[in-house]
Amino acid sequence: MFNLLLLSFLTVLFHLLVGKNFSKFLNTNKNTYYELSLTSLIGLISLSFIALIINFFVPLNQQTNTIILITLLVSILLTNGNFLKKIISKTVLKFIFFSTLGVFLMIILSNINTPDAGMYHFPYVNILNENKIIIGISNIHHRYGHVSIMQYLSALHFNYVFGINGIVVPLASLAIYSIFVFLSYINQKSDLSISNVFSIFIIIFIFWKMNRYSGYGNDAPAHFIFFIIVLIYLNSLEIFKKIDDKTFYLISLFSIFAFLNKTFLIFALLIPLISINKNILKNIISLKFLLLSLLLISWIVKNILTTGCIIYPMPSTCLNLPWTNFEGISNVYDVSIGSEAWSKDWSNQKDIILPYNEFLENFNWVKFWFKNHFLIILKITVPYILAIGVFSIFLKNMKKNKVILNQQNLFLYFPILTIIFIGIIIWFLKAPIFRYGYSYLISFIALTSALAISYNLSGKKILNQKKISTVIIFLAMIIISTKQFVRIYSNLDSKFENYPWPKFYSQNLDNKKINLNTFKKDGKFLYYVPQKSYCFYSKSPCSSVGVDDNIKLKINTFNYKIYHF
Repeated sequence: MFNLLLLSFLTVLFHLLVGKNFSKFLNTNKNTYYELSLTSLIGLISLSFIALIINFFVPLNQQTNTIILITLLVSILLTNGNFLKKIISKTVLKFIFFSTLGVFLMIILSNINTPDAGMYHFPYVNILNENKIIIGISNIHHRYGHVSIMQYLSALHFNYVFGINGIVVPLASLAIYSIFVFLSYINQKSDLSISNVFSIFIIIFIFWKMNRYSGYGNDAPAHFIFFIIVLIYLNSLEIFKKIDDKTFYLISLFSIFAFLNKTFLIFALLIPLISINKNILKNIISLKFLLLSLLLISWIVKNILTTGCIIYPMPSTCLNLPWTNFEGISNVYDVSIGSEAWSKDWSNQKDIILPYNEFLENFNWVKFWFKNHFLIILKITVPYILAIGVFSIFLKNMKKNKVILNQQNLFLYFPILTIIFIGIIIWFLKAPIFRYGYSYLISFIALTSALAISYNLSGKKILNQKKISTVIIFLAMIIISTKQFVRIYSNLDSKFENYPWPKFYSQNLDNKKINLNTFKKDGKFLYYVPQKSYCFYSKSPCSSVGVDDNIKLKINTFNYKIYHF
């Protein structure tokens, strides 16, 4: 357990140091809890993009990652004379302590997100650790076309300092920093502004439904970041009545990161567009803009090389390349229509089983969706909406320590609400599974509720903000911590390999590494196949699904592996 605690501390410190260095470009370099939380997230985002670009040329193996770690730390010290002295303060030390504790509690004796983690999250991390970019890798397993930038971030944390267990830390770190963003924002505000009420409603949802490491996968990181994007946008509107230059680039960075985590959050990229004003447009061509453009372009190039598509699996974005799968097993058409059908409850048909095309035609899927997944969404959102209602009544009826709630210009919030609403509509029409688009749905509920409270209570006396923030922060910390302690206590007697870390070697109780078969064609190795399981973190490339018989492997003159037809 000490090893887990030490590694939690080292990674938190590493993320903060890297974030401090890169956040200078965004002028986000103050030592408040809120700024420190954003700074650590900037550190994570910067590391993920470094990993993405490096993997075009070399594997993200232990040696490479250690060189990157040392290079970053040395560059920080060389370019910032008294850098360490500046960040050592009571606030910084408290932030590091509580973040370390949060990461430790989040990870210890946790489960991983099954089956996706075993099917393609950890197998792809392993691919990155052992190989530079593999062209056409989605032909081995179509899920490798759906990977997140988080897999690159995880892969980068396998070095000689952190060891192999470093790969499980970034997911917990991102969650803890995100929770800190909202708690610290609530704590620092002295009024019940719309952004503050929005933060309160988001933190209520987080401690209601976003507090388990095993439930995160590739979805939660994107949704955490989307919530933060909306908060940053709202905060700038309230201070400046527009988006300033610093906020524009911060929103742009976070929006790109959200999209690269979850393609369905592509509408996050519209938020920087509605943020542009004359001052920003006048200086738009800058080093910051070029770097952000490079990051987005790098991901698109990665997609083309690994899948043959700009956005996988959208057939209209696929190029006619030797490795683009248009006709074989798991071709882009089948993957696209199959993914949409399954997300619309195709599997819940009872008597007559319609094929994908018929099921999706003329909204045939709606009746099945309402009978099944819609009820799941209601079970999550109805208690959440009730909690918001209780909070609103609480505000209106408290009679002690009263302050005036200032009136807000509600029309300023129309653009961001429009984008969120568009996200909800497209989510419903294309992939109405809660985990795909809940940041749209919850943001809409939280923001419209915050606007309603502002409208109905403006000019009236309400409970003092500091009293409210203290209660909210106390409840959030108690609920989240209690859930972790209960989980840890219930698993204390478990004994398995690599105890007490999450099991990423197999789904067996003992966490033993899985057995693999080698698949060859004409005597040449093609890929590994697991025996009775998913691939997990084993050898690469590994596939737990059927692969087209026509697949071929060649290695070009630059030593790049190419899976093609």
